[in-house]
Amino acid sequence: MNRTSLRWTLMLAATLLATIGCSTKNYVRQQTTPLINKTNELDDLTAKNSRDIKDVDQRPSRNPGRADPCGGGRPEGSGCGNRSR
Repeated sequence: MNRTSLRWTLMLAATLLATIGCSTKNYVRQQTTPLINKTNELDDLTAKNSRDIKDVDQRPSRNPGRADPCGGGRPEGSGCGNRSR
């Protein structure tokens, strides 16, 4: 009797160890899909922000007169800082 009980106990323990903690591909996919989607969304947002920053950085070099109203090709007496009193 004692050996039979020991065998059943060992078989039950082995079965529990074999089945508990195992995850299927579908379970892992369900758990990781929201994380992957959020990561992709943040990557897209980061890329858009980088493009916007580069665009803003390039604006003054394309239109130097607009960035500095007193500079860039204006005559000396155009009214920017050269007022006589």
